[in-house]
Amino acid sequence: MFDLPPSAYTIPNLNQIESPEMKFAWKLASRQLSKISEAKTPRTKLVQVGKAIEIIQHAFEFCLGKQICADDLVAVLPWLFIKSKVPRLLAQFLFVEAFHRIESDGDQVEVYMTNWRIVIQVIKDFKIKEP
Repeated sequence: MFDLPPSAYTIPNLNQIESPEMKFAWKLASRQLSKISEAKTPRTKLVQVGKAIEIIQHAFEFCLGKQICADDLVAVLPWLFIKSKVPRLLAQFLFVEAFHRIESDGDQVEVYMTNWRIVIQVIKDFKIKEP
């Protein structure tokens, strides 16, 4: 699953996403995600996820001149998580899910947790597209 190209996933606007302008952003976001295993608390793990998401959002605005919508973000994030090769990704997620305290004021970190839940579900349900 690590060696699959982005075309194996349901990523819209694939030509734009694979453009040279975006490659640097992918590397930065991937580097942020790889730091998840180094973080000690659930909140800091979620902050790393958030930094990666923000890098992608800013890259879309800067390189492509448009904001990334939630559907595009959900399509891109599983590929990015897999490419980042986060050690024990599911264990990291389960740790955060078990020990993260939910903020009642609707913190942005909760949005990152929701995105991470979706990524895990997409990865679990992944099937290679038939040509």
